[in-house]
Amino acid sequence: MIDIKTLTAEDVTANTSYLSFKDKYIYIDNLDSKDGLVKAVDSFFNANYSIVITVVQGSMDIVVDGTLVKMKPNDYISIMPCTTVEIQESRAIFFCHMVQASLMMDIYNHIGFETSIRHNSFCFHYHHFLPEHIARLKEVYLLQKAEMFRPNYLMKEFVFRALIVVYLTYLYHVKSTFGEIILGKNSRQRTMFNQFLDLLNDHYNKERSVQFYAGKIGITSKYLSSITTEFAQLPASNVIDQYVVFRIKLLLYDGTINIKSISESLNFPTQSFFGRYFKRVTGLSPRQYIAQNSKYLMDEDNVQSEKQKD
Repeated sequence: MIDIKTLTAEDVTANTSYLSFKDKYIYIDNLDSKDGLVKAVDSFFNANYSIVITVVQGSMDIVVDGTLVKMKPNDYISIMPCTTVEIQESRAIFFCHMVQASLMMDIYNHIGFETSIRHNSFCFHYHHFLPEHIARLKEVYLLQKAEMFRPNYLMKEFVFRALIVVYLTYLYHVKSTFGEIILGKNSRQRTMFNQFLDLLNDHYNKERSVQFYAGKIGITSKYLSSITTEFAQLPASNVIDQYVVFRIKLLLYDGTINIKSISESLNFPTQSFFGRYFKRVTGLSPRQYIAQNSKYLMDEDNVQSEKQKD
């Protein structure tokens, strides 16, 4: 699988805009394209981003965790972290923004949006809106994109966050009128997968064995892994690891409790074992992750930016 951070404009479309702010906020669109060609993008595991794609014209085919989504004009999809994504060659005029999951969850928490596992990871949300709704979402998207071109200033990242709140507030207003389009099989296996996710949400801080969750559902570990492979493209052990690490990242980003306390709260036998577990899944130690992603870096970066001006 490719790494989402290695994607470039040329990987996605022949005529596109690709902008990134410290890999925290990424904006991709081909709103100025004439033919709307979207190149195929190989399957990648989205561990770190909330991805939103909106199609203005044409069609775009996306596969999320094995489910094909055939997007049409005025369609909107939000792809949560811990998902496997593939883009098939299509022709569409679209705009897309990606926000690091820790940042997005912090915003969700501040404005009181739902935080259940089935809404914020291992899933996608698919909607069809009216043209006027898409036009409004595009307007706010372009305001966010415009900030990319402004020189760094003290409140720049706070403006990104504020515009995302505006975007989400309008989006949830529209969603209250237009229901979600449900794709994929509504089967006994899907019910078991959702049950597994709910159990994982309740017990991830103490239980990390496939046997525990399979026993709670009343199936074998092998069968549970076959279900998660179908719906999440990962064996059950990897789903557990990815969700535990997802929750650890939220705590490391927030920075209100130290690494030792996080390790203890998740019932790891030692802080050293906790560090090895996190690094095995992410490739980074907890301290390296904090150095790159702590929310306090936002304030420090803004202070440094102002000092450079002086």
